Amino acid sequence: MSMFYLRDKLTARVKELANYRLTLVCPITGWLWLDDPTGVEKYPPSDWTLASNFAVGDEWKGRDRYAWVKATIALPDQPELYVVLDFGKSDGGYLSGFEGLLFIDGVIVQGVDGNHMEVNLTAWRGRTVVVAVRLWSGIEGGGVPKELHHRFQQASLMQRNPECDDLYYLSNMLVQTLAVLPESDPTRYPLAQALDDAFMTLDWRAPGSHAFFC
Repeated sequence: MSMFYLRDKLTARVKELANYRLTLVCPITGWLWLDDPTGVEKYPPSDWTLASNFAVGDEWKGRDRYAWVKATIALPDQPELYVVLDFGKSDGGYLSGFEGLLFIDGVIVQGVDGNHMEVNLTAWRGRTVVVAVRLWSGIEGGGVPKELHHRFQQASLMQRNPECDDLYYLSNMLVQTLAVLPESDPTRYPLAQALDDAFMTLDWRAPGSHAFFC
């Protein structure tokens, strides 16, 4: 197989493998939305009497707008639990995408944005916790001031498959390396062949199944 087609094949395999890193445990529902017009609240508010319901699929907008969202989650007593949250438009690290700060039971845990949507909740396994996020809409990042429009895309409790996750990140790193290595590099084809051989050990007839990983 030519190097060109082999690299395309490996890229497609890595893209498919990303779908099996995490397995859905359940969607997270029952979210509440509370505007923070002052933008000065640093910790989750105690009074939610003016909150409104907020659900996946809902749209929100603003320019330099702050709000709080929260949900109560009953976590199963299982390992490798993650919450995956996508609150809207991402800009790849500039100002024109949403950003958030996630709290568990009032304690800061992690920032959330388009590049950091997964939060490890394994430390709270077997407990019922309150997840709160301080949301910021972002700004236009230059030019004429304008509102940014977002859609609440995902709120899921997932379980990570460590072996698949490791394989995905290692193989993705290798594919990216192959993309920048010069064609004359003597390690280029052996690296690609080694990754192809590794993928051949997986049972692609039933991806994501127990047989797939064994």
